[in-house]
Amino acid sequence: MATAPTSASKSIADRIAKPSAKTTYVAATIFGKGGVGKTSLLATMPGKGLVIDIPQVEGGTNVLSDADNIRVFPGDGAPVTWDELDKVYKYLQEGTHDFKWYAIDTITATGELAKRKTLGERDLSADPRIVTMQDWGKIGELQKDLFYRFRSLPMHGIFLAQEKLRGGGEDGALEYQPDISPSALGGLVPSMFLIGRMFTREIENPKTKELVTERRLRVGTHALSVAKVRALPTRQLPPVLKNPHLGRTFAWLLGSPKATCPEAASADPDLFAGG
Repeated sequence: MATAPTSASKSIADRIAKPSAKTTYVAATIFGKGGVGKTSLLATMPGKGLVIDIPQVEGGTNVLSDADNIRVFPGDGAPVTWDELDKVYKYLQEGTHDFKWYAIDTITATGELAKRKTLGERDLSADPRIVTMQDWGKIGELQKDLFYRFRSLPMHGIFLAQEKLRGGGEDGALEYQPDISPSALGGLVPSMFLIGRMFTREIENPKTKELVTERRLRVGTHALSVAKVRALPTRQLPPVLKNPHLGRTFAWLLGSPKATCPEAASADPDLFAGG
């Protein structure tokens, strides 16, 4: 039986083409401080999904217990090691499953696993209390490799992260970033289709005059927050989404004819706190 030519068997000329708007899978990073609803946001994803938890560091997947389409690793709540993350990746790569998407909750926690793996492989004479620049470099490389491999899976991928306010913006100005090492962040941002900072606001209900909590997701460029979205000119997103829904947002970005543009949040005068 004849097989289709692979990219390796094609000439360079054959592999040159017009830019295509076709996108099949979305890789997204959602970051924010604890308690804003990052894990709960995963319940807005359609299709069967696998949430990879780091229970000894995070362990907040109980909020997804009512989501029948979601499974969690580890289901027994036992601590996870760095090597087990690699096994989960290989399981998803083999394709003998029916998962449509995965999420890592959180990549901030995977940094702790990478640190423990790195320190565990050092010479026994090394001081266990000291993390050297060489160690931090290896930790960052481990995380970048993890992001790259999971990002390459033929599935939607969601990388949750805690947030950190640190220098890194224009002229070294403070900005909100996913709380991972600068080295790991340098490998994460270019590979993502969508990066958004999640936060909450107390909004007065115009009918009842009561205060209600509104979740928001900043995806538009902002001097004080890492943000990114790759969108067609006809499929732009509002800078800040009101009560975000990942399934609807992904469908809009992927060009689904039935999808509608996600709702924009009202203007927030407190730009710094509002991301």
